[in-house]
This record gives sequence, structure tokens and C-alpha cells, in this order.
Amino acid sequence: MPELHSIDELLEKLKELHEVDCVKGIDYPCVTCLECPEANYQEYSLDKDIVLKWTTNSAIVSIKLPIRDYLDEMLHKELLKELSRRLKFVLDKPEEGYHISLLIKHTDVSDPKTFEQIEKFLKKDLMEIMSMITHGRVMIKDWARYVTNKLHSLRTD
Repeated sequence: MPELHSIDELLEKLKELHEVDCVKGIDYPCVTCLECPEANYQEYSLDKDIVLKWTTNSAIVSIKLPIRDYLDEMLHKELLKELSRRLKFVLDKPEEGYHISLLIKHTDVSDPKTFEQIEKFLKKDLMEIMSMITHGRVMIKDWARYVTNKLHSLRTD
């Protein structure tokens, strides 16, 4: 599998997405179909944690996160639900073996606003997701401490 060396290189590869006339006569993301040679399916890796599945008119970027335990997993799932509600390119269920998957179509790349969101997500937000999960852990621990203190104060009064 060929390697990409940076997020910028991955974004450049995404910019190559373009419309293709479907042999089935439908406008469908080739990356979910792969039934014809027009799809031109290719895979790329970036480090060991990001894989790009690329076709002529669409791509899937799948990302592994350094999830530590069940609490990280729970927080990640809740965060993923919210992200997929707000960002149309974030899949609500990631590809098998990954924590986040983005489905990017040629129309997303040709729309400057959507491509800017994709770029921001990959360059900035992705780097902050684990710190957001850690922040969620801290909030849960603070809540548990608060509840314990409250319960303990009720028993000692």
C-alpha cells in the first residue's frame, strides 16, 4: 500500500476526486460500489493510523485513535454520534477496525465550504479528539467526586 507523508498530501489526493459517469446510470459514490473499472480503486496509508480508500469520485478516510479503555470507548462513541450529526462527511459507523471514518464525495471537494470543514477536521480537530476524550474522563471523575462528597456529607450529618 503506497504511503502518504502528511495530511496535506492526503488532502491533495482528495482534491483529485471528480465526477464520473456511472455505468449503472446512477450518481453513487464509487468507493461504496467498486463494480466497474471507472472506480479506479486505490488504498494509501498515512502513518499506521490513517487509511485512505480512494476512487475516482469518492473516498473513505479511516482513522484509528489511541483508545485506552472502555471509558475512552464510551466517550468516543458519544463524540462520534455528535460529529456525524453535525458534519455530513463523518460516518456514524466507522469502517471495521477504525474509530472514525469520513466519506468524502467529489461534490464535497468541489464545494469550498465543505472542503474547508474537511481540511479543518483533518488538520486541527482530529489532533484534539483525544484531549476532548480525556476532558470527558476528567468531567466524569469530577462528577463522581462531587456525588461521593455529597453522599458522604449526608451520612456524617
